[in-house]
Amino acid sequence: MGFHVEINSILRTDDDYRLARGSEHPFRKTGSRVFFDDIPIWLTRNDWTARAEIRVISQTRTAEAIEGVFRVLHVMLGIAWGGALFLLVVFLQPAAKAVGRAAGPFMRELLVERHLTDWILRIAGATIVAGGFLYWHDVQASGSLGSFLDSAFGLWLTIGALAAIVAVAIGGALARPTLQRSLAVGAQIAQAGDQAPPELVQELDALQARGR
Repeated sequence: MGFHVEINSILRTDDDYRLARGSEHPFRKTGSRVFFDDIPIWLTRNDWTARAEIRVISQTRTAEAIEGVFRVLHVMLGIAWGGALFLLVVFLQPAAKAVGRAAGPFMRELLVERHLTDWILRIAGATIVAGGFLYWHDVQASGSLGSFLDSAFGLWLTIGALAAIVAVAIGGALARPTLQRSLAVGAQIAQAGDQAPPELVQELDALQARGR
């Protein structure tokens, strides 16, 4: 007979934790599912509501349960950033493209009046700043940057941090100006009605293609 152990990347619990960046909390889950302890994982409620990004720092398997301690890495900021981007890119933009010009007022209200992209960039910036403090804390705890990068957790955290910085740089320097110009050209086309200049329509198509 073989013994099967599953490794989980999500800790689901309705326990009432006072979550804060860097805080540590005990957990207990029935069953044989151990958790990744060298990469960040998600903390969610049993209904899958996201609560925080965490790292399991110790765990012990008993006959009936897994007991351990996790440290909170990010509370909601990173989740809000990723969720907002997912909603915008996967649902809103394709839906607006499918509807066509009729979606213009809605997208203008969302992006210009309510400043969705600006809020996404602010949340992203706050996430990176908070992550920078946690990164510094983990490097200090490891003794040196080299020792930190020698661990799988440190390596993947560094890759993720660099990817986040690059994503924010691209969003701020390229995506945001393209979006603003697209909205401006779209407004001119809407004002022109059926007599929209062909060059404006071509420019809008080019901007939308660049944005994708």
